[in-house]
Amino acid sequence: MDDTGQGERDGGRAASAGAAFDRLRERATALEGCQTARAVREELAHIVRDQFDADAVGVFRREGDRYRAAVRSAEGDAVRLPEVLSGEHSPVAAAADSGETCRDRVPEDAFGDATAYCVTPLNGDGAVLVLTTATNGIDAETAAGLSMLVGHAESALGDVEGGTLRRAATADVRPDVSEEELLDALSHAFPDYAYILDVDGTYLDVLLGIRTIELHAKDELVGRNVRDVLAGEAADSIVSAISTATGTGEVQRVEYSTERPTGQVHYEGRVAPLSSVEGRRTAAVLVARDVTERHERERDLRRQNERLEEFASIVSHDLRNPLNTASGFLELLAEDVDDERIGRISTAHDRMESLIEDLLTLARNGRAVTDPSPIDLETAAQQAWGTVSMDGSLVVEGTVTIRADPNRARQVLENLLRNASEHATPNPTIRVGPIPDADGFYVADDGDGIPTDEREDVFETGYTSVPGGTGLGLAIVERVAEAHGWTVEASESAAGGARFEFRGVETVSTDPEE
Repeated sequence: MDDTGQGERDGGRAASAGAAFDRLRERATALEGCQTARAVREELAHIVRDQFDADAVGVFRREGDRYRAAVRSAEGDAVRLPEVLSGEHSPVAAAADSGETCRDRVPEDAFGDATAYCVTPLNGDGAVLVLTTATNGIDAETAAGLSMLVGHAESALGDVEGGTLRRAATADVRPDVSEEELLDALSHAFPDYAYILDVDGTYLDVLLGIRTIELHAKDELVGRNVRDVLAGEAADSIVSAISTATGTGEVQRVEYSTERPTGQVHYEGRVAPLSSVEGRRTAAVLVARDVTERHERERDLRRQNERLEEFASIVSHDLRNPLNTASGFLELLAEDVDDERIGRISTAHDRMESLIEDLLTLARNGRAVTDPSPIDLETAAQQAWGTVSMDGSLVVEGTVTIRADPNRARQVLENLLRNASEHATPNPTIRVGPIPDADGFYVADDGDGIPTDEREDVFETGYTSVPGGTGLGLAIVERVAEAHGWTVEASESAAGGARFEFRGVETVSTDPEE
């Protein structure tokens, strides 16, 4: 072996590694110019992504018995970087507890397509996690470079946090801006309106929010009583809440409305008592928020529900009653007359009954959901499967707890199961489960699927490819989704059949740490 050649190669690698460390040191100087702790963490993540060609970087801080990402930076969706990691079984926890940098292969699917990780403790209460999809993983030089870079970040964090404490102790840390500019910025960033009033309802001070609505200026309010500013009922509500809060020492909820040139404005607020230095409760803080838009939405929903209820009543009584009468006379006629046309009339009556039933379901499921309950997806799917009489098999691929109206969620699953039985193979396999990394779930079958150019049309009322179908089954599914605030889309399943995906679904955590 040529020892001279081997030595030259080793020397070349050492020189290359040294140059890389020099570049890192130069980049690390950018951390010294950061003015806040968040800016340090963001710049650190940027440098790591840039210098190490990482697919994802997370800067985590300890939060109780778990770790929450202060900064997350990822390229695309291939690597999944959670916002919260366990304080027991995660690489971040292991590095933070041991105080040492570690690197290893990623357990399958733990972070999406990531193949390897490197993690370094940061500032005693967190760590920096680097993920890569490279097949050769993360080498020792990268781990050493990360440790060195994080050391610079810790120094910068110490300067920032220590400097902030020193400035706070020795000088006014407020930026060099006018009171007017500061109030304007606060009022735009802070959506609530805050006032201090005495026990009689006299304005003592205006804190925030005064510039975000057309109200009186601060100097026009201070010294005036709320009864001189607001209408009688609104003023009475506020004064009563102040009296109760200062009398009991407990925060009170208050709702009131005022008339503005643009119309009626609704507010929802809290009244908290204030105690003087002697301990007497002589004033209170009123923090209120403009909830006019919410009131209007609720009013529109009530009107919509009333119209749908009226429609359901018409369908149920004005159509079903004459149909029942006609069906009764047809049965009597069939006893005396033997005519094949009677059978056709009976079939038409059955179709009308199916249409009426589906129209009622459509109307009632279109009403907005106002009081959803936690529902386990697997349990709901099994219950729906037990209700629908069909051949085939149901496979539940994982579960999730969602918030929904139990009856209407079950209606969705039943309709999709029936749809699969009508359009899929004679013995379809239907799969139900949560959508990975998304708030939603899916129902998929192994049938012939839905043509691409018809996937939006299937939710239209009247659309059907089955002779004698009402064309309302999938329309009901869409109405239920909209009533919950979800979206539903038709696509192709892995088996080539139909797949329906529901997104925007509110999920309920079953993790006691959440």
